[in-house]
Amino acid sequence: MSQTIIFDLPSKGLVYPLDNPLSTGKMELRYGKAADEDILANVSYIKNRTVFYKLIDALKVDKEINLNEMIMPDFNAAVIASRVAMYGDEYEPTIICPECGSKKKMTIDVDMKHFVELDESVLFEKNKNIFEYETKNGTKLKFKLLTVEGDQSLNKFRISSQAAGRTFNEAIQGLRYTIIEVNGKIKPEEIMVYINEMTSVESKAFRKHIMSITPQAKIVSEYMCNNCGYSHQNMEVEIDTNFFWEIQDNI
Repeated sequence: MSQTIIFDLPSKGLVYPLDNPLSTGKMELRYGKAADEDILANVSYIKNRTVFYKLIDALKVDKEINLNEMIMPDFNAAVIASRVAMYGDEYEPTIICPECGSKKKMTIDVDMKHFVELDESVLFEKNKNIFEYETKNGTKLKFKLLTVEGDQSLNKFRISSQAAGRTFNEAIQGLRYTIIEVNGKIKPEEIMVYINEMTSVESKAFRKHIMSITPQAKIVSEYMCNNCGYSHQNMEVEIDTNFFWEIQDNI
């Protein structure tokens, strides 16, 4: 029996340089051990939202892989694969009906059949995490898909802002770690000036475009509410801490 799990990355490896092991479009994780559960139970990791990072870093077979360089959809795929590596492919979440709010316990097979892969045609240049976009007023942007490093930086800024009582605008701050060039300008301070001056319409259209080209790693399931009858053929199941802790709560 194989002691590892190999899965396809939603990006197909197209956003990584050829000398990066992730450029193969695949990643391999070893199956979890009892000692790995200490990572999931680490209060500090949970509090600073690095618990998934620590777990995948421990389970990855190729130690040359730098998780910070992964785009978030690929990292999310690794989270799903690590759940299978730790506890198998059966998941029993409690789903809240979006219509009536009633709760329903379900049994779901965790698989990677519903990943949405990156369309190579949207790349600015193959094997680089660079994309192009032009706003309606003619502003030419180059941007990248959010990486694990960018997500962690964004999270740290969120925590520090909240601790200081400052307003944290997720949409605006997220663009700081996405836009890399504005009309040829690449200095961070110049990019930030543009972000702060973007109209709401421009920002919304740009973020919508990013969502439209971003590959996805998600779990979906057929759902029907026993209370109100609401149904959804492919309801997305949220991947949060319960994705792992639901198992631990029942041990």
